[in-house]
Amino acid sequence: ATIKIREGLPHLFNEFQFTGTHNVPPERLTALIHLEKNQVLSKGVFQEIYTKFSEFYNNLGYLDHKIELSVKRQITGHYYATDIHLNIEEGERFKAGSISIFGLQKTKYIVVQRNIMIKPGDFYSPQKLKKTYEKLRNLGLFRSIRFQYADDSTPTLPTIEPEDSTTENRPSHVRNISVLLEETDHGMITFGPGYNLFSGYQYAIETAYNNLFGLGHKILARLSLNERRNQDIFESKTIFGSVFTLEYIFPFVGDLPLDFSLYGSRRISALSYWEYLTLLKQELRYTINRNKKTHIRLFTKQSSSSEIGTDEQKNYFLAESNSRIFAGGITVSQDLRDSHSWPTKGVFYELTYEKAMSILFFHTEYDKWDLLMELYQPAFNQLVWLLSLKFTKFSNIGIKGAEPGYQTLPASEMLQTGGTDSVRGFDQLLGPYLLYTTGRGEEMKRDIMGGTDRIIFSSKLRYPMSDHLALNIFYELGNSFINDTTLSRYQMRFDRASNDLMNTSSSSNNDSQVKPTVYDNYPIAYQEDLIRPLTLLSKLYSSAGLAIDYLTPIGSIGLSLSHPIYQPKSPACLQGQTSFCLDRRGESHPILQRFKFDFTVVARF
Repeated sequence: ATIKIREGLPHLFNEFQFTGTHNVPPERLTALIHLEKNQVLSKGVFQEIYTKFSEFYNNLGYLDHKIELSVKRQITGHYYATDIHLNIEEGERFKAGSISIFGLQKTKYIVVQRNIMIKPGDFYSPQKLKKTYEKLRNLGLFRSIRFQYADDSTPTLPTIEPEDSTTENRPSHVRNISVLLEETDHGMITFGPGYNLFSGYQYAIETAYNNLFGLGHKILARLSLNERRNQDIFESKTIFGSVFTLEYIFPFVGDLPLDFSLYGSRRISALSYWEYLTLLKQELRYTINRNKKTHIRLFTKQSSSSEIGTDEQKNYFLAESNSRIFAGGITVSQDLRDSHSWPTKGVFYELTYEKAMSILFFHTEYDKWDLLMELYQPAFNQLVWLLSLKFTKFSNIGIKGAEPGYQTLPASEMLQTGGTDSVRGFDQLLGPYLLYTTGRGEEMKRDIMGGTDRIIFSSKLRYPMSDHLALNIFYELGNSFINDTTLSRYQMRFDRASNDLMNTSSSSNNDSQVKPTVYDNYPIAYQEDLIRPLTLLSKLYSSAGLAIDYLTPIGSIGLSLSHPIYQPKSPACLQGQTSFCLDRRGESHPILQRFKFDFTVVARF
């Protein structure tokens, strides 16, 4: 068989020519399309020109416009110099007339009105209606949101009327808008058990109501309990680890685009010591008008904590038995994802700066940076790939009135890694630990300290098996570490505390004392390690697993099964000195028993 192809001459772009553009300067139209002179033209280019010009006129209110596209070409050498000619009939410009709202039951009219981006008398804009839809959807109050339009219908109350709504002054081309809403259930209960072979059973219950007083006010309460069966026993007692939080969100303070939230929590944890933390936080959020997906939040917080442990723990690594913190900061976030529930593409990033100050009876000082970045990218066969980075760093740490060796973070602020929020498959016990002996020199102890810096990477593939079911494969890496400045301060404290304890001990036991030493501290040199993947990976714990998300008529169900893969080891451990090896996976358990299983149910009422 013989195939004959006649290529012809290529069409190269020369210039735009317009007729009929009475109200829109041609320069505004050409700015919509980036075409360079002598650029090769294809059918896709012509379709893009038509689509963008049509959307442009629609968003200006020219709903009856007509666009005719043609080309004029002239042979120049070995190609056609092509002029693109557009004849545009702009038509009349429409304005928004009355805006009627239907379907409200518990929600007040003002809640919907302040989220409608187009006002009566504005030029009609489909783009503003799209933004209105997104804002109403993000409220989480409506199961269904629809718009209906009519050019000659009589509006029905409740209605937003134009300021000048007399028949004589009303423009001849008006499009009235009806917003049809169906409210969803505003309450929610989340409950679910979990199990970890190292710490035992875990329980959590969360309840929320999203529409207090019909004004979109939100209140949320959460209680979680952790068995902590492997905790150390102090004063012949054991306790459940527990966290109770209560949050109230007041939207549109003073009818301004400002949201105020008040957050309080009480946390009791039992790792190698007991910790009691009370936190009260206030936050004011502002949405930038020019970009509705960008938010600025200002906050202050006050916290107090107390730690109960042995004398060695207080002397060695607990900053103080009681700490008090006052801090303020700012958070800037931008959400460019295509969905909040199951995004398929886009990015989300959030940067927080927090500064603690020693004022009044608060004595802790620090600067804290917190960065979160998420990238969603379509892969293949409906797979969506997620790559995320979480980074936290403390600097300029100080305690007012404390000695140099005690200018360290309170234990409640030290960064932990592991658990369902970071590296699943491990418990929240990753990072540096302290190896020391008790005051009598009879027992060697290892206590988790936490770090001043933390970095967590996560990669996930999500496959939607249906509109309600998705399967996830994830791989997570992370660690926390103590920076050099804080580590040197700990060393100063260890020297003094060890001498004090030795002096109070009998001379026969002095030889058995072991100087406290921090192990499994793997500081990351950001400028070097981030460009050397193998070096960076050797300093991070990693895990992998499967997760299932299932949406039901009453809520959602989440299942995850994860397994630890890799943990860094200190040089002493690699040399066979098992006393310096701390297996965070539970070496005494078979491999299959290292899996961590989590189960969560979300129900609405």
